[in-house]
Amino acid sequence: LVSFLAASLDFSLCFPPLSNCAMFCCCSTEEEAAMVEVDAHTAQDKQPMEIRKGGSTFIMTINKHTGQAGLEFSKADTGVLTVSGIVESGPAADWNKSCEPDKDVRLYDRVVSVNGKAGTAMDLLTAMKADPHPEIQLCIERPEIKEVHVAKEGRELGLVLFVSTANRLHSGLVISMVKEDALVRGVKPHDRIVEVNGRTLPPSELLESVRGDDLTMKICCYRT
Repeated sequence: LVSFLAASLDFSLCFPPLSNCAMFCCCSTEEEAAMVEVDAHTAQDKQPMEIRKGGSTFIMTINKHTGQAGLEFSKADTGVLTVSGIVESGPAADWNKSCEPDKDVRLYDRVVSVNGKAGTAMDLLTAMKADPHPEIQLCIERPEIKEVHVAKEGRELGLVLFVSTANRLHSGLVISMVKEDALVRGVKPHDRIVEVNGRTLPPSELLESVRGDDLTMKICCYRT
């Protein structure tokens, strides 16, 4: 059983909606859906997050090896399918070696469709495995990465965050709700705080960091 912790920055605790819980349980069968869960630390993991203007989408074509795409997916937000790592000897890594510039799949990219069909995270995982053809096409969304400066001055940040108890380094803090009086504008549910004050940390440590007063955060912002 996989557990979830949702923390609001006014330090009250809340719990994810039942629909999210059910989705998370479905994802517990990720091995059957070719979802890889290992701590693969590549050179890409150690590079600082660059600020990127405007999100984009592109098509990634890969040949599955033994039914797997060679991608790791984050459990921090079960509503969407977000890349948390690339297996070094897998099909996705092969794609990255030969693709056009800026069409290499990266951390925090999101799979939005498989062979032209969109769906829930579990739908997409199932489609990646179930398609009988070895070659599949994934539509990948690359987020805009915003740098946001906040001086709280004793006020609440105004964000409700999901924190994965798996506490993996690149899980980040997933925004669940933006309150009306939030100090951060231009963000929405499923966006993800990935760096605070120049540091990429496991979720529990990121949560402690955002309790501070003067914050510089990098946030992955998606179209949907």
